[in-house]
Amino acid sequence: MGTPRIHWSGYHPDSYPVVKGLFEQYNCVHFCYQAYAPSWMGITRTYAYGGVKWLLSLPFRLINGGYHLFMTSSTIGPEAIVTFILSKMLRKPIIVMESHWYWPKTFISQFLWPFARLLAYHATVLGVVGLRAKKYWESAGIPNQKMKIIHWNVSTIRVENKNIIKAKELREKLGNKKVILFLGRLIKRKGVEYLINAFAKLSGENRDVILLIVGEGEEKRHLEKLCKGMKLKNVFFAGFANDEAKASYFLLSDVLVHPAVTIEFPEEWGLVVNEAMSLGKPVVVTNSTGCAYDLVKNGINGYIVPEKDIDALYRAIKAIISDEKLRGKMGMMSNRIIEEAFTYDHAVKGLERAIKTSLKLNN
Repeated sequence: MGTPRIHWSGYHPDSYPVVKGLFEQYNCVHFCYQAYAPSWMGITRTYAYGGVKWLLSLPFRLINGGYHLFMTSSTIGPEAIVTFILSKMLRKPIIVMESHWYWPKTFISQFLWPFARLLAYHATVLGVVGLRAKKYWESAGIPNQKMKIIHWNVSTIRVENKNIIKAKELREKLGNKKVILFLGRLIKRKGVEYLINAFAKLSGENRDVILLIVGEGEEKRHLEKLCKGMKLKNVFFAGFANDEAKASYFLLSDVLVHPAVTIEFPEEWGLVVNEAMSLGKPVVVTNSTGCAYDLVKNGINGYIVPEKDIDALYRAIKAIISDEKLRGKMGMMSNRIIEEAFTYDHAVKGLERAIKTSLKLNN
């Protein structure tokens, strides 16, 4: 066999940079309806704006395309089910990608669960994003040997000289104090309210600290009122930051805190943790963060604390902020963890191994 011909069904490859890279190395074709919501809960979108016509054309593409391998972006969704059925009819291998390490307790989720488990169980390879997803699907009865961990949730930050200059300027404006950073959407699931409460306790003991909150969202006004009610004058809301600006905020910070909590469902991964670590920053995350046990080594490059536990957040942040030597060691370890296993190249190689395994098992 020459270069295998691969068909990708599901979210647009731009949502998966690793898959996009795969298209550059293999003979790949993708099938993604543009109006299809970039969320598994967007299934109803498939049946609007021409979605039925889109879905009905999929079987013909799969049958007539001469593909050696099929891939889907999840275990759920109409296109995943159609692709799975055709893979069995045509006796072609199929790789199913999964990032869930939980299952929402909604009616539609419970209805779809038997289909999701069936796809996972009978896939040639179930590609899981990390340790938590692997453990979850193991508990659902999926054989360990069928699963391959592929760290496709990768994101690193490129630093330019202007970012370094900007970070220095910002630090001077903030009085060269130690900076605790939150960067993300200001929604309840991010748990920023708990971080503010933990910071209030810390700042009562240490006036040399600042909490910098970067992002926008529906919770912003509530969080600002919370700070005002607590008379916290060392909390700053910086607003939205684009990819270019994020580098300056990471460089400025002494520690990144990602205090995610479970609201209906937990944080699936948390790419901001990858980004902070890629620039050598210690991190504090909660156990409601999907990447926690893949990226964070407790006491080595940061801390994992129970969600909604204000005292645990306070203690973890204090331990890092109070010890410059520890911050330096943790920062170096963060960067090493990213460089050794969580770069774009590592992700592509992991996906390539899954492809080779799938094609070999089908021979």
